[in-house]
Amino acid sequence: MTISGSEPSVSPLSANNAQFEVVLVTDDSVDYRYAAMCPALPGCVSDGRTRDEALRMIKEAVELYLEDLGSHQDLPEQPLSTDTLVGEYAAAGFSVETIKIQARR
Repeated sequence: MTISGSEPSVSPLSANNAQFEVVLVTDDSVDYRYAAMCPALPGCVSDGRTRDEALRMIKEAVELYLEDLGSHQDLPEQPLSTDTLVGEYAAAGFSVETIKIQARR
């Protein structure tokens, strides 16, 4: 399990790009083994049969979320910290890691 420090979940890279922290949960008991969530964007979740597929799908979900939000609007308040989300899944016995992805904004 990888848990990041107290870094912010979103950090601007340029006018058109931002970096987002994603929580990736592995569950070997189901077909879609990987669930991916972006805590900085409430409700922005995806899944995949492989790790790569889940990461590809969450990046697309983040970009679609941002597109829908509009380029001039502020990001919504983050209801749950990344560390809290990671802790809850880890306590339930899941393999959890955090990954930073770059998305076009």
